[in-house]
Amino acid sequence: MAQPISIIQNNFTSGELSERMLGRTDTNQYYNAAKELTNFVLLPQGGLKRRSGTRFADFVKYHNKKTRLIPFIFSTEQAYVLEFGDYYLRIYKNGGLLLDENDDILEVVTPYSEDDIADLWYTQSADIMTICHGSHPVKELKRFSETNWTLTDKDFIDGPYGDINKTGTTLNVSAKTGTVTVTASANLFTANDVGRHIRILQGKYWGALKITSYTSTTQVQAKYFDDFDLSDFDGTLAATLNWKLGAFNSTDGYPKFTCYYKERLWFAGTKKFVSRYWSSKTNDFDKFSTTDNEGEVLDDCGIDGLIADDGVNAITYLSPLRYLAIGTTDGEFLLSSASSSYVFSTTNYKVEVESHYGGSSLKPIRAHSTSVFAQRDNKKLYQYSYDYNSDSYKGSDISLLAEHITRGGIKELTYSQQPNTLIYTVLTDGTIAACTFLPEQKVIGWQRIKLGGTNVKVKSITTIPNKDRNYDEVWVIVERTINGQTVQYVEYFQDNFDIDSNTTLKQAFFVDSGLSLESQTPVSHISGLNHLIGETVSILADGAVQEDRVVDANGELELTYPANIIHIGLPFTSRVVTMPIYIDQQQQTMIGNKKMIYKIDMYFHSSLGGKFGFEGSLNPLREIFTRKSSDDMDKHPPLFTGVKHQSFPNGYSTLPAVIIEQSQPLPMNLNALAYSMVVSDG
Repeated sequence: MAQPISIIQNNFTSGELSERMLGRTDTNQYYNAAKELTNFVLLPQGGLKRRSGTRFADFVKYHNKKTRLIPFIFSTEQAYVLEFGDYYLRIYKNGGLLLDENDDILEVVTPYSEDDIADLWYTQSADIMTICHGSHPVKELKRFSETNWTLTDKDFIDGPYGDINKTGTTLNVSAKTGTVTVTASANLFTANDVGRHIRILQGKYWGALKITSYTSTTQVQAKYFDDFDLSDFDGTLAATLNWKLGAFNSTDGYPKFTCYYKERLWFAGTKKFVSRYWSSKTNDFDKFSTTDNEGEVLDDCGIDGLIADDGVNAITYLSPLRYLAIGTTDGEFLLSSASSSYVFSTTNYKVEVESHYGGSSLKPIRAHSTSVFAQRDNKKLYQYSYDYNSDSYKGSDISLLAEHITRGGIKELTYSQQPNTLIYTVLTDGTIAACTFLPEQKVIGWQRIKLGGTNVKVKSITTIPNKDRNYDEVWVIVERTINGQTVQYVEYFQDNFDIDSNTTLKQAFFVDSGLSLESQTPVSHISGLNHLIGETVSILADGAVQEDRVVDANGELELTYPANIIHIGLPFTSRVVTMPIYIDQQQQTMIGNKKMIYKIDMYFHSSLGGKFGFEGSLNPLREIFTRKSSDDMDKHPPLFTGVKHQSFPNGYSTLPAVIIEQSQPLPMNLNALAYSMVVSDG
């Protein structure tokens, strides 16, 4: 005999789950999840909000070459997005490219080819961004004004250095100050050593020099650094075995990783010194002296250290938290004060292995009080945070229950704290996967983002703050086929549509690669859509959906009806498929019983449009919202908040699941679902 049953799903805090979780009805996550979650944002409160569209910013410089976005953040009021491409960078602010004094696109020449930019690492202090690449000298990008940016070699003073000499080769300097001749007793130098540093010991005094020219394999010209000459040495200069050469050069490689920690600038990992790290002096980011001139190690001196452990420990990232997390291919090491009774210093620090997950060289993100990094194969994301109970850092796989999403590999990471604490990943297949991340509330749930268009691939992603709207702008580089051509656009996501923030349906922006027009008088002829020539676009005009149009060869179209506020762009579909509905009563499973849903109650907030149906059904999806005869036909329909009751004519199924979709350029906010069904006896 069939039994009537009613159940409710009142949150989606587990996000989209892996197909490997379909039978895991013994877990709490099963009942708070979705089988598919695409183009919805999982809110920290548990509901689903249709993601807003992306606004077109500009074309990349070269459509057929690789590009990457990097944030440059001076403050919440002054934040920029950098477009790195083949030997250039361009700068975006307020939704568009910066121009120079001649109104040309502001562009800075760089040494980085399109194949280099994926491996750039960066850190920033005020108006100076330090940029690392293992094959290039460390650079500093400096902003002097909106139209004055420079990219120059970083000025290092006295280091960092490699190992102390362990050979029989001696060095001798011709004088104690100024520019001198440095002579080696055996072949040592190459022409590539120009710019390299030398530290040499005479008596008890260390001198530090920079090579200025190459003479031969045994002789170079060099100049002492200010305050690092040998003027205090009153003895006779002599050949010595006590010397060392700079660690950074074209032969041994340049540092791959950098960060700031404890008022010091840190570098790590070169081609030769894969497990080595160096820090500047305290609050002196150019000087890397590990001792003073007399060889004494002072508290504020630079640090030169090595990760030494049983495993393979090539450094793969630096992530400053309460401790400095040093990721390697084999595990995670923490650098901190050796004694908590004293401040961190060159004479009071330690490095200890903490775990053995192994990390990739993708730049980790800091979210809340944790570091999130990609494991060695870039297929898993680990949360790495401090546990007060054990007084240690612990890791957990935040992609475990949605491993199918990141299975293909992660290319980039970024984090948006406002308004919904989302971790964004770009996957190797060109899609975006996002994770709502609020671990203290036990909210860790994944969702997919698929942008509108044909042959879409997201190439890069980054985030900057938008102080005026109090949210974090997520920027992307998107490759599409437009009018038969492969193009790349820079776009950014519109802030989430929220009717409670003094916005109206006229401001709703739910199209991709879109543009908006606001006119004092109604208009019907729209131009300026050259980036969408030949594409079928969706249109929201004065809050009402108009018929789709094809953008003509001039980048123009005609509206069905004139309007004042118009949003035009590529359509996209938001879709949620529930987990197969499972019922457990009195310790007896009904997973094998056939079930028939005859009514569904959907709790919406500020929503309009959309369709629903039954997964696997041959019947088309049904409309959720339709106009009433009492509606004012001269205005757009009002947004709906409340419970929408819908009959659900459908046959029996062992594993029923419900589909809810939105393809119109309208908002949808789903808070809960309730099902009325009958369950057969067997």
